[in-house]
Amino acid sequence: MQKTHDLTQPFRPGMPRMKFMPEPVFEVLQELDGRRCKISQLHMCTHLGTHVDAPAHYVAGGKPISAYPLEHFIVPAVVCPGDVGARGLISTECVKGFDILPGDAVLFSTGWGEKSQESSYYDHPYLTLELAEWLVERRVSFIGVDFLTPEMPLELRDASWNAPIHRTLLANEVLIIENLRGLSPVAG
Repeated sequence: MQKTHDLTQPFRPGMPRMKFMPEPVFEVLQELDGRRCKISQLHMCTHLGTHVDAPAHYVAGGKPISAYPLEHFIVPAVVCPGDVGARGLISTECVKGFDILPGDAVLFSTGWGEKSQESSYYDHPYLTLELAEWLVERRVSFIGVDFLTPEMPLELRDASWNAPIHRTLLANEVLIIENLRGLSPVAG
């Protein structure tokens, strides 16, 4: 029997989010009693928790996530370990030595996903533009990161920042999975 790993962040009040996004709101609409079932409601931005960014997120006329069948995500994956530290750069050095083929997924395991309940989660590592271009050249299906975004943390961005990692990857249909966790058991 094949072993599976849940790599998703749980939905919860106070979950990590980009500071400009609203908090998720969990609301009980109807309590369980002798006659009725419990009904809850969740209001949230679509970019909270573990999620996939599709081209439409940054590319005018780009495909929405609904254009990708589930099979698109069932591919061989390379999990690259990278202990680069807070605000550390993940470069092509992190992927050297791995046999990455067209169609593969490349997941970056930095250990940051385990910090999701700490304030240090916002000082996450990020990808270099050189690495994003390298991944496009290799024609990978998607990448995944165990932190908020493959872009630099908000505090490092200036007025000229224009999401270069997202734009490079998504313009070339390399999807992005953000906020993974628990990658260390499958690293390598």
